[in-house]
Amino acid sequence: DIIIKNLSLSKHLDSVSSKMDFVQNLVLLLQDFKLDNVNSELRNLKVDNDNVSKVISLIHAIQKLRADSSSSEVLKVGEVLTKNNAIDLVSVIYLALPNVRSKIESESEFGKSPTIYFDGDKLMTMFNIKPGREVGQFINLQRELWFNNTSISKEEVQNELERR
Repeated sequence: DIIIKNLSLSKHLDSVSSKMDFVQNLVLLLQDFKLDNVNSELRNLKVDNDNVSKVISLIHAIQKLRADSSSSEVLKVGEVLTKNNAIDLVSVIYLALPNVRSKIESESEFGKSPTIYFDGDKLMTMFNIKPGREVGQFINLQRELWFNNTSISKEEVQNELERR
């Protein structure tokens, strides 16, 4: 009974491993192509939506980090990879961009979403504004502030918001 369970687990792990290898190989092969082209070609090949999302996320991450590997960009990439269930495949980025590995590994907040201290309702009350673009801009500003300083305090965020 234990042998059968182990064989079943082994087959499952082989399946998971080969799927990850499939995604990683696609990313490494297609990393220099335009994302729209990759998306349409993968769909033509009948690649499932989950894997298309992962491949696109990883290629986009590689292209972004190739252009800018600053701490804030590394954190943004980590958030996107988490949202697209591709964070477990970050090793493909290490293969494509070995010089970025230490930056990713040194970011303790990699893969996390930014802290948003003030939601839309609070912002509308604070600044006496109506729902709309301005609220979104304040939320995006909070995101950018966090990406630039993950230990930013609520008071510091409020001060920055009030200055704008």
